[in-house]
Amino acid sequence: MSSPNFGLAHQACDPWGGGCVTLTGAENADARAWYAANQMPVLAYSSLARGFFSGKFKAFDYEGAKKALDGPAQKGYLCEENMRRLKNAEILAEKYGTSVTDIALRYLFGSEMNVFALMSTTNPRRLPGNVEAANHPLDRNDVLFLEKDCG
Repeated sequence: MSSPNFGLAHQACDPWGGGCVTLTGAENADARAWYAANQMPVLAYSSLARGFFSGKFKAFDYEGAKKALDGPAQKGYLCEENMRRLKNAEILAEKYGTSVTDIALRYLFGSEMNVFALMSTTNPRRLPGNVEAANHPLDRNDVLFLEKDCG
């Protein structure tokens, strides 16, 4: 088992400054392919990008994001590419009648890798829905849509 960062948000910068390992982004495509081919279990930390996909702000609302996200989340995830991913997640959430959080989790489980999501919630009532996302992974077309125009 390995525990790198993996999720819908590209970890644009190490939020902790200590050499965090990530599987996100175009630069890590070969690593993701290896994990998928070998079915190495991925215990993906920061699956929801430290609240980036919490629904507390909308795509391209940088001021709202700065209010909702702590310093490490802003450092690691607050960038234009992730705002585009958030916009795409908002579109799919509306299409499927669900939340951005649900779409971000379903993205993980739509991966070809053997992914287990590490996440937390500030509201225990949300947990059953988060767990249910594992039963409804996104198909390849939706995964590609979420990644569209995102480097």
